[in-house]
Amino acid sequence: MNFILMLYICSIANDICAPPLQNETVFSDWYSCMTTGHADALDVYTNINLERVNDEEIAIGFECLEIKGDTT
Repeated sequence: MNFILMLYICSIANDICAPPLQNETVFSDWYSCMTTGHADALDVYTNINLERVNDEEIAIGFECLEIKGDTT
């Protein structure tokens, strides 16, 4: 099975989300996709101003979606 990673960045305070971001990597297993999702979310937090994260209540979520069919 292969997976793609989708990252969702939202402002809870403003009740709005940015369009989903798709990681360009095709992951060959669930574990690699999930661990990359956690790492990417942490990277986003470290690159956003701390005051903005707190003021806008930035929330980051992600999911790994299975790719159906042949990806070769």
